Amino acid sequence: MLILTIMRFFVLIFSFIALFALQTAVADEKGKVHLEPIASHSTTVFSEERTRLLGPIYEKRIAADGSRMLAVRPFYGSSYDPERNITKYQVLWPIWTGKRMKKEFQWRFASLGFWRDWDTSSPASRYTFRFFPVYFQGRDKTGKFYLGVFPLGGTIRELLGQDKICFCLFPLTAYARRNEVRTYTFIWPIVSRTKGSEIERFRVFPFYGRSKLRADYDKCFILWPFWTSAKYGYTGSSGSGYILFPLCGHIKLENQESWLFLPPLFRFSKAEGLHDVNCPWPFFQYSSGNVDKLYFWPVWCRKRTENHQSLFLLWPFFSSLRYFEPDGERHRFSVLPVVFGETKWSIDKQKGNEKNVLHRSLKVFPLFSYQRDRNKTNFSLFSLCPLRGFEEVEQLYAPFWTIYSHARCGNDLDDELFWGLFKYRRSGKGQMYISLFPLFSIKKMESDMSFSWSFLHGLIGYTRMPARRVLKLLYVFKIPSS
Repeated sequence: MLILTIMRFFVLIFSFIALFALQTAVADEKGKVHLEPIASHSTTVFSEERTRLLGPIYEKRIAADGSRMLAVRPFYGSSYDPERNITKYQVLWPIWTGKRMKKEFQWRFASLGFWRDWDTSSPASRYTFRFFPVYFQGRDKTGKFYLGVFPLGGTIRELLGQDKICFCLFPLTAYARRNEVRTYTFIWPIVSRTKGSEIERFRVFPFYGRSKLRADYDKCFILWPFWTSAKYGYTGSSGSGYILFPLCGHIKLENQESWLFLPPLFRFSKAEGLHDVNCPWPFFQYSSGNVDKLYFWPVWCRKRTENHQSLFLLWPFFSSLRYFEPDGERHRFSVLPVVFGETKWSIDKQKGNEKNVLHRSLKVFPLFSYQRDRNKTNFSLFSLCPLRGFEEVEQLYAPFWTIYSHARCGNDLDDELFWGLFKYRRSGKGQMYISLFPLFSIKKMESDMSFSWSFLHGLIGYTRMPARRVLKLLYVFKIPSS
């Protein structure tokens, strides 16, 4: 919270500077300021109120639906999503990130420190603080306090899927509990014993181990990995199997059978609706039936199921993944580390399964990124992050290398070069605005047949309207003309 408070102070100071700069700047008749890239306050083509200062350094956006974004780059960023009631914070991402949702607040520091408070309004609320892998402290959902200093000793609650973990001079002794299942470990991972109402496990690794869950399975190993065996009691899939590593193995179930030779290199499986061959794995893999697969890894790989289709060339450099859903379809492709693309469609079954594009994105590193969501389009030049788009990167860092941007919503479009040094704006209502700061600006509106131009931001200017015409000189003198 101290980091967030300090950054909020600097943001407040910067906001006052931005407000002073905007108030002293020349505004148009609608109160909009166009002094890009120094200072500006205007409405974007996406109906967002946007304030900017010093090119990409300061930016604030407020949308009609209540969502907000604030950035003092590259130090601080925040965003608010009213639909989910979530506020996110970033300080020198990825060093520090925070998130607030209703009464809950959490933060992370350098992927090592983690804090989460489930109710910031209550001093006795459930919370956890962790600094991996040394210090663990918190209060669980029942109100019990816990503290653990690794590897000396202590208690940790609600971690790694366990309700409670106790340890002393780890790895000498450890205890874990999840519901009624309890696990005792000595000289981890050598000796371990797990007991519960329906499960029982014991091991002296790697000499002997056994795991039993109800009548579902009974697994055993001796001198792991040389001998492993299992008995299964699943309904419709009961049977048994063994693996004598590295020589052979055999699994025989009600609905399938597999033979292994030099496991895991050679495996031959047959089941109802499926025939599978690995010879040798992973270089050649073949399946037919419910899964249609043919791999000549890593040169060429193809796999098809009812809901999924994938293709790889020279893995992992080129990949194509297609997902099929009842009401839509999604396709992703990549050519590492240069190209990333994704398209989402909705399917209108009433119109003969007609496809409608919901989302389309394309990123070509380091040249450009493109994204379209229904009637909203964004294009940026350049795109210097070699990974898929991260919200934090786009908010805090991408504007520094975005020398050209194009935004479009329906018939409204906005083009900017060097953070507004050159700007072109056109709306579907017949409005047009062009500027090259600080040399000239041109504005045209078909709604009232007005036209205006300005040189050096008002040193010389001219406005033409149906009822009058005005010549502007030296920023303050206005001379009416016939």
